[in-house]
Amino acid sequence: MRWSIEVFFKESKQLLNLGRCQSNNFDAHIADITMTMIQYILISMRYRFDTYKTKWGIFKHIREQTIQIRLSERLGLFIELLCYRVTI
Repeated sequence: MRWSIEVFFKESKQLLNLGRCQSNNFDAHIADITMTMIQYILISMRYRFDTYKTKWGIFKHIREQTIQIRLSERLGLFIELLCYRVTI
């Protein structure tokens, strides 16, 4: 079980930029960490639904879209990811 946690943090840091929030506000750091963890969960769910061979392709696609996106726009992406499965 510990290994899966280590993999989670490694992938989140490398692919979803976990811990790179540059704000001085503590609440902003908590929000950034929470949003990154939710992103990881949603990407993992999509991986399981779509049976991609590797998660790297999904992470790369999401990472390119979300690196420069503000928090409010990231929330919209989460809603879109949730609706994606419902519409299939």
